[in-house]
Amino acid sequence: MIIMKIFQIGHHRCGTTSFHRFFNLFKIPSCHMNAGTKDSPLFLGKILVDNLANNKPLLSTVEHFVAYTDMEYGNNIKHRKVGYKLYQQLDQQYPDSLFILNHRPIDNWINSRLKLNGGNWAKNMAKGYNSHDEMLEAWKSDYHDHHKEVRDYFFGRDCLLDYDIENDNPSKLCDFFNPKFVAYGRVLLDCNKFPWSHKTI
Repeated sequence: MIIMKIFQIGHHRCGTTSFHRFFNLFKIPSCHMNAGTKDSPLFLGKILVDNLANNKPLLSTVEHFVAYTDMEYGNNIKHRKVGYKLYQQLDQQYPDSLFILNHRPIDNWINSRLKLNGGNWAKNMAKGYNSHDEMLEAWKSDYHDHHKEVRDYFFGRDCLLDYDIENDNPSKLCDFFNPKFVAYGRVLLDCNKFPWSHKTI
C-alpha cells in the first residue's frame, strides 16, 4: 500500500495532465478531472464539493484512485466547483496524504487559460464579470491568495511539494516522492520519464 492519497491542489493549466500521466506510468491509479466516462462523467470538482455539502467523505464514489489531478468543474462562475480548494478537509480526512502545489509564472498561466478550447472557456468565464479586465484581476488575486494560503497551511510539514512546472527540474519530483515510496515498498519514480502534455505556451 502506497501513501494514502496524492492530491494536486494547484490550478488547472499547470501541468495537471502531465502529472496524471506520470503517475499512471508507474502504476499509480490516477484520476484526471473526470472519474467516469465521456457519456457518464463524474467530475472530481463537482464530486468533492457536493460531498462536502452532503456531509459525506470528500472522496465518496472515487476513493479507489490514489492520485487526483485537475479537480475543477464548470466554465462559468455560477456553476463552478473547485475541489482543490478543499485541501484542508482532504488533509484532515485522509491523513498521511501528499499534496502538490503545481504552478507556473502567472502571465503564462493566464495566457494558457485564455487559449483553452480555442478561447471558448475564457469567453464563458467572462460572462460572470463586468469586463475582461475584471476577470483577469480576479484570476490574479485567486492565484496569489491560493498559493499563499496553501503555503501557510502546510508550513513546516513535509507533505507538500511546491512545484513550478516551467522552472523546476523533474528531479524535484523524485526527491520528494521516492523517499516516501520506499517506506511502502512502491516502485520508484523515474523523473526522466515525465510526460509533458497539452503545452500551449
